[in-house]
Amino acid sequence: MLKTQKIFPKKVGLHLLTFFIFVVWAYLLSPSKPLFAKGTIENRVLELDQAIYLALKNSPLIHSQKYNIVAKKKAMLKTKGTLLPKITAYTSYTRFNLPTTVIPISGFGPDAPEPVFSRDQYRAGISLYFPIYKGGRVWNSLKIAEKEIKVSLEDFFSTKENLIAQVVNTFNKILFLKDFISAQEKSLYALKVKRDHVSLMLKLGRVAPLDLMEIDTRLSAQRINIFKAKEELLRTKQHLCYLIGISPDKNIKIKGTISIKDHFVLPDLSKLDVLVENRSDVIKLKKLIEKAKLSVQMAKAQNFPNLEMVGDYGRRAGWGFNENKEVWSLGVQLSFNIFSGGSISASILEAKAKVRSLENRLKDLKLLAKKQILSAISSFNEVRARIDVAKKAEDTAEEAFRIQSLKYETGACSVTDMLNAQASWANAQANLIGALFDRERAIVEIELYSGTILSRYNNILSQK
Repeated sequence: MLKTQKIFPKKVGLHLLTFFIFVVWAYLLSPSKPLFAKGTIENRVLELDQAIYLALKNSPLIHSQKYNIVAKKKAMLKTKGTLLPKITAYTSYTRFNLPTTVIPISGFGPDAPEPVFSRDQYRAGISLYFPIYKGGRVWNSLKIAEKEIKVSLEDFFSTKENLIAQVVNTFNKILFLKDFISAQEKSLYALKVKRDHVSLMLKLGRVAPLDLMEIDTRLSAQRINIFKAKEELLRTKQHLCYLIGISPDKNIKIKGTISIKDHFVLPDLSKLDVLVENRSDVIKLKKLIEKAKLSVQMAKAQNFPNLEMVGDYGRRAGWGFNENKEVWSLGVQLSFNIFSGGSISASILEAKAKVRSLENRLKDLKLLAKKQILSAISSFNEVRARIDVAKKAEDTAEEAFRIQSLKYETGACSVTDMLNAQASWANAQANLIGALFDRERAIVEIELYSGTILSRYNNILSQK
């Protein structure tokens, strides 16, 4: 008994340890770890991936497109229903001014029952309608409904692409403004230090009062620039809040940097046609052309005959429900158009013209897409060259300001020379930061115009 009591706790502990290891192993191998920690949303501290995740999750535009797809799918089910027979129940009461036959004569010869007459007539039963042949209009309607679903899907993808592009550009603009403000404040601090030194030199009578006034003027202008940048940063944050689906009055904080290095690989221009063909707006327009061609067939089908099966089963009775009898009928009816005043021909020509219009729109879109891709690549190459120059110019301008400051202290240059050097330094910093932002924006344009932006954020889309 004592031996059993010693071994049992060891087995329980071993089982618990095994279970714990299994849980940890399952968590580590889980393919869908949440991108967004619960506390991060409450603290409003965002990284780029998290901002994209929230936008895809909360955007009313995304949800609108989803419901539009659902609506198109339900519309296709409704179209499928037209292929099936329709059975309708009915009941009615009618009062005539004169007695009318309730049921026609139901036999022949002297022994045939006489027909029943009544001013009051009651009817109840079910009716049947089944379209046998409609010239292909029903099947074409079903194909059109399928095309509309595919068009809605491409609209959904296009909305995703544009939303991601807006979020990335807005997020990068916030990073740009933060870096810009930081650089301007650094320049402002250097100017303040110089102002304090000039103020001391003025008390010693080594500089003119005008020098201090010029520095104060430059300080005021620098503060205005920083204030304008901070207000722009506030507006940009509000726009990001709108994009990610939270109230714009929330004070969100973001994390991230725009690296001076880039590892972006330009798309292969030998596959330019393939990139264009894979764009969601191009695919959407192709589907619209296919849908328009089906509409041409629908218009032509108006010249074809219609064959339908109709039936009815029920009971009829007169006043007081006397002499109620069973009545049924079953038959087929054939109808076709002889003359429509030219409306069918006009509808066919109208449908064909819409096809031609969409085909020319597709040609224009493909040309525009190629121009957009090539233009974005050109902008990227230009910005990449600007970054190299701007980095060297920023280092040179900072050193020039340091040298001019020393010269001014020794009287070797005027205060204007020193302030111009300071302005050149501030502008060089702004140019470098702006070039980095323009590079990221060019990358977004390349990915958006080439239809590859969704593939870059597959990890976020799989979470969503």
